[in-house]
Amino acid sequence: MSHPSFLELDTHAVSPDAQPAIAAHLAECPTCAGHLERVRAVTLPPVPMLPMLPMLPTRRTSPSQRTVTVGLLGAALAATLALLLVPRLKQIAEPETETVTAKSGSPAVQLWVKHDQTVRAWRGEAVRPGEAVRFEVAPAGFSHLSVIELTPSPHVIYEVAVNGTAPTLTPAWVVDSDDRSEELAIILTREPMAGAVAQPLRCVHDQNEWCTRFTLSKSNTPPRTDEKSSP
Repeated sequence: MSHPSFLELDTHAVSPDAQPAIAAHLAECPTCAGHLERVRAVTLPPVPMLPMLPMLPTRRTSPSQRTVTVGLLGAALAATLALLLVPRLKQIAEPETETVTAKSGSPAVQLWVKHDQTVRAWRGEAVRPGEAVRFEVAPAGFSHLSVIELTPSPHVIYEVAVNGTAPTLTPAWVVDSDDRSEELAIILTREPMAGAVAQPLRCVHDQNEWCTRFTLSKSNTPPRTDEKSSP
């Protein structure tokens, strides 16, 4: 009688249904059956399990797609670092503690003065050469804003369409060293003025036009400490 090899018997111990011929031989051969019993009696040590690794996507991507993905990841990382590392910027000419608002349906205007890094609300004091001034206007339903310089003759220096319900800030103008006072007017209208200014200018308040004047005297004296207010 021929006998299966030890390798075949060991394999049969693990997979008894793989080879029916060996199972038939074991039923008739006590020698091979004894070897099989000794193999099954051996207890093998447990195999340590490795930690599972995350599965990577198997979808193939083109080089252009990989470039876009890397670019988006880089942009997101850069934006995150910018939020963490870059200090918050502030428009120094826009106040944070005061905002002009229309009252009783009428427009309102506030003049802001910037000296060095301090912005203050103008209360009628003299302005100084090098300071910057700008207007904040609550238009109260009017749709066009014009800033008029009255000297030497009335002329438009700024004109813009505005949102009738939201405050609007004009550009800033730097005070020059001329001793002459600055005379300005704010005009709100329903239609654009297109640069046309009445000579002389008359301030009227009606449903189609609203006007107010500002006279800014000048001084070379440094501002007092109590004139400054941090925005």
